[in-house]
Amino acid sequence: MSKGERSAQSKSKGSSGLSNFFRNVMPSAFTYDNSDAASASRGVARTGTTDDAAAYPSANLATAEQQQSSPPPPQPPKAHSHAAALEDGSAAPSDEASADPEPVDALTLFKEHALTADIDPPLDARLIALQALVAGVEGRRAINITGLWRALSDTIDHAFATAGDGEQGEAADRSQREALREAILCTICALASQKPDEACFGEGGSAQTREKMLGVLALAEGLREVSLALQCVVWLSNDAQSLPGDSNDWLEHMAAWITLLARHFYSDDPVGVLSPVTPESSHTSLTAAIGFLSLIISVEYPLLKSDRVSSIALDLFIQITRARPVNVDGSEEVAWVWNEPDHIYGVLFLLKTIIKYGALTQEELSYGVLLLCTAVNIIICKDLCCQITFTLFTSSYMRDTLLSMNSILSSGNTALNSRHIQGVSSTTLYEAAVNGIVYYITQVMDTGPTGFQFSLRTGNCLPVLDKAAQCMHPGVLRLTLPYLCKVVNDDRAESMLPEDWNAVLSILMTTADCQLVGFCDGDVSEGAPKLAHLYDLALQSVVGFFSRGDSPAPAELVKLLFKLRDILPDKVAQSMLRFIEVSGSLRPGGVSWTTQLEELMHLYYFDRSRSIELRRHMARLCASIYSEAAEMSMADFGTMPIVVSALEQLHLETDDVVVTSVLEILSMLLKRANDSTMFRDTLEYAAMAAAEPEYYHEIKLSPLSKAQLRSTGDISPTHSRPYWQDFPPLPPAELTEKSSPRKDEREFASHFRITRTVRCLLKVLEWRLTTTDSSSAERYAQHGADSVELASLLLAFLESWNAFPSVQRDILSLFLRLHADSDLKIYVMDPGQDTVMDQRVSLHESARLRLAPPKGDDSRSTDAASDKSPSNTLAKEALFPIKRYVNALKVLFVTNADIETYYVLCRGLSIQLGNPYLFAVCGLEIRALLLFLVGDLKSDTVKYGQTSGARPSAADKDTLSACTYGLLLCTMHYKSLMTRHHQDQLIDAFNDGLTVTWGAQATPKICLHALTVGMLELPSATGRRLPHILQQLAKIYSKDELSLHLVEFVSALSRETSIHVFIRPQDYRMIFAVAANYIRLHNEQRRRKAAIAPNAASDVPRPDTSDPPTNELVKELARNHYVLILAYQVIDFYYLSLSPKVRAEIVNSVIAGLLMSNYDRGCLDELNEVCLDMIVLNLNQPIGKENADDQADKHVPMDLGPVVERSWLHHNGIVTIRAQTGGPMAQITVRSPSWTTSRGVNLPAELAKKHAERAESFVGSPPVSPVAESPTSSLGPSSRSLTRGRSMGHGRRAIMSTAQGPSGAYPEPDMLPLDSIAKLLRAELAPQHGLASGKQLPLRFGQAPCLAQEVVTAYQGLQHIDPPTLLPVRSEVIARAIRNFDTTSPTDAYKICVIYVGPGQTTEREILLNQQGSPAYWDFLRGLGKIERLSGMKGFSAGLDTSGQDSDGRYTIRWKNLISQLTFHVGTLIPAQEGKQEQFIRKKAYMANDYVQIVFNESGRDYEFDTIPSQCNYVQIIVTPVDGRISSTEEHAQGVPYEYVSDDAGFVQLYKVQTQVNPDVPFAGPAMEPKILTLKALPAFVRSIGIHAAILSQVYTCYNIADPTVGQFVSPWRSRLWSIKRIRLSAQREASVRSLTAAAPYDASVFGDIPEDPAQLTTASQALGFLLRDLDLFYSQR
Repeated sequence: MSKGERSAQSKSKGSSGLSNFFRNVMPSAFTYDNSDAASASRGVARTGTTDDAAAYPSANLATAEQQQSSPPPPQPPKAHSHAAALEDGSAAPSDEASADPEPVDALTLFKEHALTADIDPPLDARLIALQALVAGVEGRRAINITGLWRALSDTIDHAFATAGDGEQGEAADRSQREALREAILCTICALASQKPDEACFGEGGSAQTREKMLGVLALAEGLREVSLALQCVVWLSNDAQSLPGDSNDWLEHMAAWITLLARHFYSDDPVGVLSPVTPESSHTSLTAAIGFLSLIISVEYPLLKSDRVSSIALDLFIQITRARPVNVDGSEEVAWVWNEPDHIYGVLFLLKTIIKYGALTQEELSYGVLLLCTAVNIIICKDLCCQITFTLFTSSYMRDTLLSMNSILSSGNTALNSRHIQGVSSTTLYEAAVNGIVYYITQVMDTGPTGFQFSLRTGNCLPVLDKAAQCMHPGVLRLTLPYLCKVVNDDRAESMLPEDWNAVLSILMTTADCQLVGFCDGDVSEGAPKLAHLYDLALQSVVGFFSRGDSPAPAELVKLLFKLRDILPDKVAQSMLRFIEVSGSLRPGGVSWTTQLEELMHLYYFDRSRSIELRRHMARLCASIYSEAAEMSMADFGTMPIVVSALEQLHLETDDVVVTSVLEILSMLLKRANDSTMFRDTLEYAAMAAAEPEYYHEIKLSPLSKAQLRSTGDISPTHSRPYWQDFPPLPPAELTEKSSPRKDEREFASHFRITRTVRCLLKVLEWRLTTTDSSSAERYAQHGADSVELASLLLAFLESWNAFPSVQRDILSLFLRLHADSDLKIYVMDPGQDTVMDQRVSLHESARLRLAPPKGDDSRSTDAASDKSPSNTLAKEALFPIKRYVNALKVLFVTNADIETYYVLCRGLSIQLGNPYLFAVCGLEIRALLLFLVGDLKSDTVKYGQTSGARPSAADKDTLSACTYGLLLCTMHYKSLMTRHHQDQLIDAFNDGLTVTWGAQATPKICLHALTVGMLELPSATGRRLPHILQQLAKIYSKDELSLHLVEFVSALSRETSIHVFIRPQDYRMIFAVAANYIRLHNEQRRRKAAIAPNAASDVPRPDTSDPPTNELVKELARNHYVLILAYQVIDFYYLSLSPKVRAEIVNSVIAGLLMSNYDRGCLDELNEVCLDMIVLNLNQPIGKENADDQADKHVPMDLGPVVERSWLHHNGIVTIRAQTGGPMAQITVRSPSWTTSRGVNLPAELAKKHAERAESFVGSPPVSPVAESPTSSLGPSSRSLTRGRSMGHGRRAIMSTAQGPSGAYPEPDMLPLDSIAKLLRAELAPQHGLASGKQLPLRFGQAPCLAQEVVTAYQGLQHIDPPTLLPVRSEVIARAIRNFDTTSPTDAYKICVIYVGPGQTTEREILLNQQGSPAYWDFLRGLGKIERLSGMKGFSAGLDTSGQDSDGRYTIRWKNLISQLTFHVGTLIPAQEGKQEQFIRKKAYMANDYVQIVFNESGRDYEFDTIPSQCNYVQIIVTPVDGRISSTEEHAQGVPYEYVSDDAGFVQLYKVQTQVNPDVPFAGPAMEPKILTLKALPAFVRSIGIHAAILSQVYTCYNIADPTVGQFVSPWRSRLWSIKRIRLSAQREASVRSLTAAAPYDASVFGDIPEDPAQLTTASQALGFLLRDLDLFYSQR
């Protein structure tokens, strides 16, 4: 073969070896292909070192077509195969062949072919014989090898003798000797090819023969001999197990042979040009030599010189990794010198063998790693490379291996490395090495089973990958990026150090160009993911890791994300914004933070193609950043393009979060803007965002509402609208009969934006109204002008027909919390504060928006200046547009049809009307609003519910009505703004509301409470409408739910005697009918409960039960009995307050009502008994009977000297006469359950006078029928019929005929029997006697049956009653009972404490030590009652000291009327000084033991119920001034009034009254909801509530401490009745009536001589005896 042919052939090999592989395989080396066909076709086993082969396959990806088109690579030599088998621990299989029947004698065979029998044949003959021997040996296995080798020994000596060995050597022909040596080697090869067994060597000759034969092989020289030697050395050495001599020699032989073969195969000028050895043979021999070298090292390593092994291996590694430049078609490329895969495989196996014994030096390892990184791209070497690398990674070589890889990467692209590999235009040598490094790290290295190993290995690998990624080779990136995903998503990633994460982020930063569209994706196979996608996955994994953790993201990650901001996917960008927010990298003050933020906003917010989550986050981040820019100039802030753009586009947003975030920016601008232009521009953006032109109210308005709307002037609003021109005013054409809106407000996509925008504006306005900090007067003026501007905009929303009802409610929620103090400064109440009256404000805050200029300022702004054009007020102080607000409320009342909005409006305005200072400067407007509310509000509720398309339910109607009348109630204290007509309209409204109900009774309750207030605030109007009110009460008194409230109203009315002049007689009948009805209802309930009491299932416990009563049962019984007591008190008081004429007109109906309430009984109960006794007893008494307390003094025994005393029982009365024994004077005392009266008379003169009158009377005149005399009377007898010819006014009498016959002989047809009166007084009259059919009682007044009964009677002039019964004389039991009776007051007595709470006081001690109060407090006390001196005070003193020692103070407050009296424990009047503990304890005992407390609270705080703790505190009546202005004593002394009067409104200071009740007490008075009153009406209102609460507390206490089935409250009248009945029983036990009358009680020894003629009586004792005798005579005649 010529040199040129070999050179061409060498070039061909270079291009067909590794070059073919790189050209055909590398472009698709890293595609996702799981095919192992190429590896399987060559018998290369798959490695098991990478578990991720399925997910990220290795580089062995040659397709089947490529493998078929290219010639298969040469198979590894048998040495390699066997070495692999040894390495794997298995034996190579042997071929089975048929053995010869018997062995052939090798010597004979040799001699047959030697052509001579000479002992020393010539060399040529020996050569011929050997050639023949080779041919004969082939195919034979049964050969005597030992004999053969013995025969050839001489020839071998000749063949391998060298020149200079002797004569023979000199004579020998060199060529023949070389041929002979080759033949000998061929013979050995032939024998080796047959694989003979050990039997062929003969017994014991195997070792010697093999040793000799190996010695021959060691002498081989030249390519041919070396090639032949390599063919049989493995067999002869038994796989290097039987090498003769020194192993190091054989190591050197192999090194020399490899060098020789490598020079021949890989050199353009190989050794031995004329050698018959072909390149193919050299290829195979070189492969075998490398393999046998590995076997030697593997078997003989302990005997080998390690440095020599390292030297040989290093030389091989250097040679095999050496590359050379080539020029192909003018292109400079590079190719490896050793480019045959089999050779590379052998060297790799050698590397594996050396690694096995741990004999690698650092230099060897470096070149070995370089070899591994480049050879992994060869298909047949890939698995072996993976095995070797896995061994390195899992051994102590791991760190050195990675350092070597890092060194390779650090070498960079040199001139040679930067060239593309021959045939592969897309990969350089450096990139091929980097590919291998990345492949091993990502596909071969295991992350380890533990967290420590994970952290250790990733921590060492990531820096290597970081450098590898810098080459930006697509193959590298396709492995690196998934590896990052794998590491980051591992559960053990938490154990990674910050340096590791820096490496990860550095990789991502380096490979960021992968996000570019089409980056290196042109050669990717179909179906494989794009690099951009892989990069996104890796980036999302890293971002996701830091998103899950609590620790902030590294700064490098934030920089990376910011670098990729243009191409980041939305999810990653959202995480980036979160990292930025946490890290604060865009905080104000940083470098170019505004520019960066603006860029991000344009990318992630203004780009509407972005996901809504990303836009939300960007908006939140922007708002958060700007909220920290406190030091930033608002001028710069408001003019930033992104701020302006965000505000301009706000009206396009519909997402809740985005809108909220932008509104935060808007709020900051509005709060901190110091430029009016900027403020107005911002308001314009807000107005655009809060508008929905497609929505409008379509309400069916009544003609009245239309007229009201037009009368306000707001039907086409003339207010200036500089920024919200798009709000269409309501034209007259819109006032049509439309039925319903097109869509509900919630159906609009803009609903959230609009509501949040308005709420934002409301928050800004509230902030501006409550912020008092102002740096300068000019700044404050601007602040106020902007606030007015904002308020005007919100009022425009409130008036607009385009405004959602929910928006109007939100606006109202702020404006209805506005409050003004006495200086007309505006405040905003807290949302949780239910009443404006409890607010305490400082009068010294000057930086407040005002309703009017300060006092003394002549520059008053007009309404137009304050309402229409706030911007013009810069030169003057800006004023809140209160007039426009009031007008807007009126418009809203007319146009609103939303129920919920109406609720908010009514409830809020009810509270706000309690602050008259707020409306001080708009008298005309508030007057118009009040007149509209009074006159028209209650009649226009039909429209509500139109906006929702459904009519209001019954519950809605009831709530609507309650809200309406509750609001009307709060207008009452504005009475000075109302005309008489409107005051009457207001009372009429409440009167009409008494019958307004849709199931619940809320409206009638409110109206009853309102009328209670009205009789005090508007007494004239209430009096004028009182007859109509009483008629309405007759319609509702059957409602059990209203019983308590109705009877309380009638009871309160009884104490307001000033308006009784408006009550007609028929009205009184109505009042008595109402009271009797509640008595009847109570009796019916009692009867039903008594009927079911034996039932075990009854709610009413049995009387003998041991279980305590439930609280609900006690409350129910106490409530019912309370109503019963009030009903009787109503009858008692009204009856006693009537004139005798009116009493006579209605008495029959009153008695009939009481009797009918007892229809289920055969006799009267005690409550009826005492009430009827009072009625009959006072029927003939003058009007205005003195209080029982005043009369108590008159029955004190008069100082008459020696007296004779006798007492009589007259029905339920006791008549006592004390007569002088030596004089004419006598004391006549009449005791009854309802009262006691006593008078002193000249008894003889009195009897003489009465005797003369009886003598002059006409005897024959028959009785006159009351009905006949008064035919028009249907309800009761007239006064004339009752007096029977006697004028009750002048005291004249008519003599009634006693010759008429027996009583009842001539009963009139429409009258009950004449004995009915006596039965009535004996409680024996039953209603079945005819009252139900319209018959009347025979109530007649005239002369008594006898003279004595004219004097001894409890019922003066009443006929047809029983005569008096004399009580036993000298009975100590009866005398003591009468004395005890006198100690029981006939009036109901109550005690209530009054507590004053001064400014700032909260503790019990502070309050109880008060001895002074404000002027308003003292005026309040004077209104509660009369100030009385305690010393010597008569009557009920509530336990206060009246002895004159003044231990409880000098004065108290007391109030009384006809049936009750009320004594107050006034805290400021009872002494208590610091340091005097006894006084303090005594005072607390008074205050804490009263059931009812009146608290005049000027503390500025809510009064807690348990401030003065006690178990007796049931009801507290809290009186609180409306505003915080508390007058001092000095101011009052100087003449400063405590009531502030405005120039415009003329209102007075108001007070709030509200009750706090113990939860166990069933009290529900008119002040359970706060009521507002003037000081004029306040005391009477509080006193009335206090009396009712005291009565209920007494009733409740009786039921609470006793068995509720038997316990009852006992009134004083009933108690006195019990005493009278006990006296009667005592008298009956001592003697009968008959025995008493027969005992001559008028004995002369006691009374003296008694003349027959009364005119002859001289002493009172004689007169008393005359009376006894006359009565005795009368008894005897009966």
